[in-house]
Amino acid sequence: MASRRSVTRFIAQGITAVVAVGTVAALTAFGPIALESAGLDSASGTTTDVRVVEPQPAPVVVACPPGVKLPEGADVGDSAFAAGSDHTTTVTVSGVAGHTLAGTAIVEYQPEAHEAPLLGGVTSSVTPTGDLRGLAAGSCSLPSTEQWLVAGNTEPGNTALLTVTNPSSGAATVTLRAFGGAGPLALGSGGVMVVGPGESSQVRLEAIAPGERRLAVSVQSEGARVDASMQVQMRESLVPRGTDTVESSVLARSVVVTGIVSTGHAIEDPAAPALRLLNPGDDATEATLRVFGPAGEVTLRGLETVALEPGVVTDVLLGGLEAGRFSVLAESDAPLAAAGMYQRTGEPAKDAVVTGKPVDVSWIAGQAWPVTPGQGSSQRNNVGSSVVTLPPGTAATVNLVNLGGLIPVTASLTGYDAHGAVLGVYAVDVAARSTASVAVSEMFPDGNVAMLVLAGDDQATADQAANDQSTGDLATPDQAANDQSTGDLAIPDQPATSPALAWNVGLTASDDSEAKNTLITTVTPVREPENTSVVRVEPVVAR
Repeated sequence: MASRRSVTRFIAQGITAVVAVGTVAALTAFGPIALESAGLDSASGTTTDVRVVEPQPAPVVVACPPGVKLPEGADVGDSAFAAGSDHTTTVTVSGVAGHTLAGTAIVEYQPEAHEAPLLGGVTSSVTPTGDLRGLAAGSCSLPSTEQWLVAGNTEPGNTALLTVTNPSSGAATVTLRAFGGAGPLALGSGGVMVVGPGESSQVRLEAIAPGERRLAVSVQSEGARVDASMQVQMRESLVPRGTDTVESSVLARSVVVTGIVSTGHAIEDPAAPALRLLNPGDDATEATLRVFGPAGEVTLRGLETVALEPGVVTDVLLGGLEAGRFSVLAESDAPLAAAGMYQRTGEPAKDAVVTGKPVDVSWIAGQAWPVTPGQGSSQRNNVGSSVVTLPPGTAATVNLVNLGGLIPVTASLTGYDAHGAVLGVYAVDVAARSTASVAVSEMFPDGNVAMLVLAGDDQATADQAANDQSTGDLATPDQAANDQSTGDLAIPDQPATSPALAWNVGLTASDDSEAKNTLITTVTPVREPENTSVVRVEPVVAR
């Protein structure tokens, strides 16, 4: 028998370490395996004895958005108005939960075998005055091949700066699709770009898609996974109207946006919170909207159903809500993208040279719900554990929404400091079909929290199931059927014991005025990366 010493490499997902001797057929017991290259004799459909070598975990990479800056040519041309970004303080904090954090914009971590690391990070920019006045922050995220940025306004005086970062070792060909209030927008040659390995490219959307009050952008890549974010900046005359870093939303049939803050706006108040929806398909559809607040589900008359034309971006004002934090669930028969937005009005600084009260804005990325394991196209969801990194100099509030079943859920949040030390574990009770919010300073009053980790569905479901058995609250199939017949929230194939929690963190900071916490933003969690391992299968030479 000829000697074959070439290494056969397989890519497998979720494979445990095994050393075995046997045939190729025996390898199927380890799960779905794709052959990358072979040095085995397949003429007879069998092979010589083989040895499966310890899995080699793939490196995990997250990329961080840039800090805010005033795009060239976007200021008012008078230094007296302090329009530049020299007043901006930008901080990047990134790393692995349980390890000392650093300040790099791209984090690559090589996990040990069977390790499921939680990588996270955030870039935060605080500008107390000038055109860029505001708090802008975005989570560092896992690169992907498709991202949806649902936010922005390119009417005169406003800017929307798209950044695409390629943290991989190969070039990425990126295709942009833009949508506005009247449908898809023609971008011409500005819709395609090549981003080299380790590089970032920026596009001023007001230059290639001007005059749009409602904007959404799709970023699709080939050749390598990329990270995309958008800096939005709005201005009315010389008065700043908000700056934020927009994170990517998901494309799904059910999307939830949590942490929308209402101060009790009237129904038709243009300053009320809003939900932005995009139907990127070729056919018209409609979305069913449901609102969940601290006391449970809230009805907004006339907004139960929203028509969505193909390729059209639609804004829905959420006026009429009481003061508090709310979540909105948008469901449709066709995939849609959604994001939320709310504003906060401040006071002019003592030395302000323009009249009018400034405003800051927070855009909130939509998350898929319900989330099922293996939903790899969505990088922002609540499968497994998820992490939010908190920038220094801000006050943080955790927002959680419980949409699964008819019973309350207890969320377990672990706090880490910047050196990786565990500060403690805090339990948050979230009533069924409601939104709960708690300040991080209340959860960890004695610690400077740098990272928050929400325990994954597996552990939370086990804890909840145990509670169900002891209290008798487990919903039966008849109960689920009754929910559907009465219009109550029931999702097919969604276990009644599943927490189905979506969460994020709202941040505030103060400007140069006497008012406090008038600068706002929201950061979305990054999920635990999929467990992808490389397994080597080596032929064992018969002697």
